[in-house]
Amino acid sequence: MVATMAAAESGWGTSKLARNNNNLFGMKCGKGRCTNAPGKVKGYSQFGSVKESVNAYVINLNTHPAYSSFRKSRAQLRKADQEVTASAMIHKLKGLFDERAELQQLSVRDVSG
Repeated sequence: MVATMAAAESGWGTSKLARNNNNLFGMKCGKGRCTNAPGKVKGYSQFGSVKESVNAYVINLNTHPAYSSFRKSRAQLRKADQEVTASAMIHKLKGLFDERAELQQLSVRDVSG
């Protein structure tokens, strides 16, 4: 599931963010935690390796409030003694990303008039 998300978010690792920052998931850096090293994409987390990016994404999925519905769905599957599979969970993540993209489009329309 994480590999699928990495491929989708980074254009199969070809995006500038993936190449320059080892950031496969478009994760932004928090205030005061951004570094503006030459050749890096500003405003986004920078990782020393792809492995670090994947580890940070897994932590993000398991802790960030934006993914609480994802975690609830996973817990419901476990509680119902159903297998937690990538195919079952990827649809939940895709829905979250689609919702986020829709909200961003609305925000751009509101700002641009």
